[in-house]
Amino acid sequence: MKITLENRKKVNQFGNILKHLKHFSQDIEIFINEERLYAQGMDASHVALFELILKEEWFTSYEVEKEVVLGINCELIAKVLHCLNNNQTITLEYDDTKDDLTISLIPREGEKCMTKEFKIPLMDLESELMEIPDADFVADLEMDSQEFYQLVDEMSIFGDTLGVNCTEESVKFTGKGNLGEMTAIIKEDDILMYSVEEEADLNVNFRMSYLKTFTCFSRLNNVVKLHMSDKIPMKIQYDLEEVDEEDEDAKAENYLRFFLAPVVEDF
Repeated sequence: MKITLENRKKVNQFGNILKHLKHFSQDIEIFINEERLYAQGMDASHVALFELILKEEWFTSYEVEKEVVLGINCELIAKVLHCLNNNQTITLEYDDTKDDLTISLIPREGEKCMTKEFKIPLMDLESELMEIPDADFVADLEMDSQEFYQLVDEMSIFGDTLGVNCTEESVKFTGKGNLGEMTAIIKEDDILMYSVEEEADLNVNFRMSYLKTFTCFSRLNNVVKLHMSDKIPMKIQYDLEEVDEEDEDAKAENYLRFFLAPVVEDF
């Protein structure tokens, strides 16, 4: 198996994902077959789940003859990607006769930089993949990812729970705790896209600490997609490709998304 990424934007996206997954999970399994790279994992409390899908076409070159499963320590892979420079490409190589993964950070053609090669040990994790069913959500919205990052960061000062209220008129985010309360009233003109069921009055609450972890990935895309309903996990998605906005049925095939269970107690 040999996979290469040369596109500067995609190299930065891939590096950002692998560097920050340590905040979510200690170890992960990456499943690689002839068609795609896939990873899924839950946090230690089984409150949140992430899913990463990167199709073959997303990479510069993709040489995979049979499915492989790579068990990786997230802290270790983060240290490797910390050494990634902006003028380097990424190559992953694996030989099933060995117990390690080779990661090469190679300078782009015409640019001066050291070649860095790492060999990291692989683990046998044998985790079970969860089936993620499709769901219809009461409210769907798209925001500037940096604005969402800033909003969660500010509200985390006041409490450990984020309350969300969605109606036809507006979206309200509320952080409340011992230090007081902060509410942000977001009108439709203030966000990129907002769709809500007619006469909806949705009230859901989520743990702020998990949302702060998710916003660590805000550099993946300028837009973050939020999907919410009562009593089912919220979906937060960062697309890793450009999608035709004029095509209403167009969906990203490459993405990182998170699912977060709502808080059951009263806010």
